[in-house]
Amino acid sequence: MQLTPDILQRLAHNEGVHHGKYAAERRKHQRLWMGRKAVIRRIGAPHAEPIAVVVRDLSAAGVGLVHSQVMPVGSTFSLTMSGGAQDTQPYVTVECQTVRCDRASGGGAYVVGAQFVRILSPAPREPAVV
Repeated sequence: MQLTPDILQRLAHNEGVHHGKYAAERRKHQRLWMGRKAVIRRIGAPHAEPIAVVVRDLSAAGVGLVHSQVMPVGSTFSLTMSGGAQDTQPYVTVECQTVRCDRASGGGAYVVGAQFVRILSPAPREPAVV
């Protein structure tokens, strides 16, 4: 599943988003550096609390996250992102599946790669998790 160009444009509508070192990579889908906070919830856990993460990068087919916990390969979660600069656009919620999880240099966090499974919805605004 891929995000539509409209959704990608809405998510990338932020002065801090840039192509940076990813512009030269030879990937099927170009990645955009985001550096933006987001919220995930594990799917299959009925009372899952929202967990704050940082969206490191984003492409049409997947996302790179920085997370404080291990995310087992194959696990699924919902990812809710703001839709634009200044957090004025509606949220977009996407179901994701973890494809890799590596300890970040320095050891205090994990770098998670996930592919998009399906768009769940433009979601209602939720309280911020810090």
